[in-house]
Amino acid sequence: MPRFASPAKQANSIINALRKDKTIPSIRSGENYKERLTIIGSKAAEWGLPMLRAMSVQDCINYLERRGEEVQQATLNTERLALQYTLELMGTLDKTKNERLPVVKSELDEIKTSRAYTRDQVELIKERMGPKYQLLLDIYLETGLRAADIFTLLPIEEQTPSDRPANEEKFLGRGRNGVPYSTDSKGGLVREVRLPPHLAERLEQFRLDKPVTIVDRDVRLEKNYDLPGGKQLSNAFYRASIRALGWSRGLHGLRHTFAQERMTELQNHGLKYERALETVSQELGHFSPNTTLVYLR
Repeated sequence: MPRFASPAKQANSIINALRKDKTIPSIRSGENYKERLTIIGSKAAEWGLPMLRAMSVQDCINYLERRGEEVQQATLNTERLALQYTLELMGTLDKTKNERLPVVKSELDEIKTSRAYTRDQVELIKERMGPKYQLLLDIYLETGLRAADIFTLLPIEEQTPSDRPANEEKFLGRGRNGVPYSTDSKGGLVREVRLPPHLAERLEQFRLDKPVTIVDRDVRLEKNYDLPGGKQLSNAFYRASIRALGWSRGLHGLRHTFAQERMTELQNHGLKYERALETVSQELGHFSPNTTLVYLR
């Protein structure tokens, strides 16, 4: 297909091919997937990803991770299936071997259903959890990690962060003198985080001799520390929160706490609101400050 083909033409060509091999027999479903593929093609061009027929599995994951900041889970699932069909059409995935794109969670859904915890509330929750979980909650409060980020966390000299623009004020105050780490659990985006030295020292006590392959929410990851994360951590946090507070806003609420605290800290260091918001967005690993705004409600 010519490189100058519009996203609509690319989508139409793919859907026609899928109808021909009866992958999409329904006219109605075909039109729905064509609409999704047109949007995917437009977004991919905007974000510097390949054209639809040239997207790799990793390109699709990168797209879905970024798109998950903009749309809810139902839309993200439909777009994932549209990309799944496209990869099967191109022979990139073999459906006879049950090869599938991993399910990516909508961060927009998580953001909208979570709210910040106070430090006192987190301390009450920690009292209902074991030492490993207590360490993780301290780390998550200081870095704004997502649930599964702990699995791919490594010292920065072992995992180079992605080359993305960053404000000079990034990590100002809280993380400037911290120990640099990086994590790669968001669609190929390796982002830097900073740990206070005392937390880095405690973390390294759990370093595994060799990475262990685990599956979390249908995604295969390599775990570098003998610590729980992902769904296991989220479930444990929920149960402890219910016992401690009588309610839970989910583990993702700690990212809200981090975002709100960092906004206050950066503004206290003299940053204007817009500059502080942009900086916090970079620290959270977002692609747009508009996504970070939802954390500040």
